Amino acid sequence: MSGLVLLAVAVQLSVPQYRNCFYPGQCADRVAGRTDAGAAVSIAGEGIRAQSVTAAADGSFAFDTAGLAEGGVATLT
Repeated sequence: MSGLVLLAVAVQLSVPQYRNCFYPGQCADRVAGRTDAGAAVSIAGEGIRAQSVTAAADGSFAFDTAGLAEGGVATLT
């Protein structure tokens, strides 16, 4: 065994807040939320560049998602 340990972490989005998705006409230029402090969080999607951040000490993180295609898909990992 390589010693690699995978842990599940909870992510709670604050933007978008309702049902964790954007609706037609809604501003979709930012995704933000909270997770475990120090957790690595990444996003990639249609019309946005792939980004990775480390959650702050309070667990907060944010991504610039301006350009996300309406009806497009973005994946947060």
